[in-house]
Formats: sequence, C-alpha cells, structure tokens
Amino acid sequence: MFHRPDGRRRPSGEREQILQAESSRCLRNPFHWLRNYVWIQDPKATEAELRVLPLIPWPGQKRLIRFLLTGYLQSRRRLVNKAREIGATWLAVALIYWLWLSTPRFYALLGSRKEKLVDDRTPMSLFGKLRFIHETQPEWLRPKTEDVHMRFVNLENASTVVGEATNIGFGRSFRASVILTDEWAHVDRGKHPGDALRYGVGAVLRSRPRLRIEDLNLSKLPKGPAGEVAEVFERLLGPYLG
Repeated sequence: MFHRPDGRRRPSGEREQILQAESSRCLRNPFHWLRNYVWIQDPKATEAELRVLPLIPWPGQKRLIRFLLTGYLQSRRRLVNKAREIGATWLAVALIYWLWLSTPRFYALLGSRKEKLVDDRTPMSLFGKLRFIHETQPEWLRPKTEDVHMRFVNLENASTVVGEATNIGFGRSFRASVILTDEWAHVDRGKHPGDALRYGVGAVLRSRPRLRIEDLNLSKLPKGPAGEVAEVFERLLGPYLG
C-alpha cells in the first residue's frame, strides 16, 4: 500500500490519500474490512502461531453476515441456531464492532448467561473479543475509546457498546440499535425445560433494537430439538423471525 510497483516508497501526501480512501472503503464495506483487517483467536490450536488467525469468511459465514446485516437494515430479529466452532459469536461481535466503528451514535447491548462471559477481560468473553478486534486494527483505523467494565465507547463518533448478564431485568429500559444474546440456550430461570426459552424471549423483546442477534442451539436444551422445547420455540419466536 505504501510502496509503488517499482518498490519505491510513496510520498507522505500520497500515502495519506491512500489511507483515507482505504479507511472510507472499510467503513462502507464490511466484507472488505473483515477480509483484510479482522483477527480472531483460537486457543484450542496446538501450534502457537495458529492461535491468532485472520477472519476470512467462508461461504457459510458470508451468508450469516448477510443474514445479520439485512436484519439490521430491515429492523428484523435474527436467531442463529448454530453448532459449535463455526465462528458465529466472533462474526456477530465483529459485525457489532464494524457498526460501532462506522455508524455515529450506534448503541449495542451484549448479554450472556454470566457476567464473566460478557466481560472478564479475556477473549473468552464477548467484550474480550470486541477488544481483541479493536487492538488488532491498524492504527489509522482504530479510534480513541473509553474502555471500562462492560462499556466500550467510541470517542470519535459517540457510539457505545454496553454489556449485562441475562438476569431477570435484562434489556429493561434499553433502546438499542442491536442486542446480542449469547449462550441463550443455557440461561436457566426455572425448573421447567422451556422456562429458559420463555425467559430469554421475554427479556429480549422488552427492548426495541433495530436488530436482535439471538444464539440458540435447541440440541443443548433439555429434551433436545423435539417435543416441548421446540414447541415453545415455535410459538414464541415464530411470529418475530424473518
């Protein structure tokens, strides 16, 4: 980027123009930004050099990104019934980061079943993933921030991401652009197999964000995808998904 085809370094003015054009392209095109500037962690990798990887979406992940983006643009709810190890949480957090980076006064709420899963300062938590993406951005694409526990503020465009454990009051009084509820299947608010699902639906629907990204794997709930839990899922969420 900073060198001409003949190998000579570009003048500073020319480099600045290139950076401005590239920054503008990243803020307009999430796919370009993801392919070129997003890194994720894989702590399970046996080789140290493979524990930090570029996030280059494969076709299924591209479909997921489009699914989530159209949900945001059309103010629709999006439920991701996923398996493990497909990168859905990293992708959802990366998309929220991109919206936080590119959209003035964007506001997102991140939730999971325990506070430490929302923010424990490690990449295992939602905010840890958000911070890792931020810290690995090139300097010219990384805005100044205010970073405290479960709050991440873009000081250059007033966008904010906040977090909360999915407690009984989760989402109350929030008017967010996006709500992400992770590990929804493991939210336990009662003894009945469908209670966690009923609770999760009620908690998320109390707000009116432009996009809700809900992570539910029915196979992880008691009785699996068949029977009463699936019936609760269809009855409560069916009218809201598009």
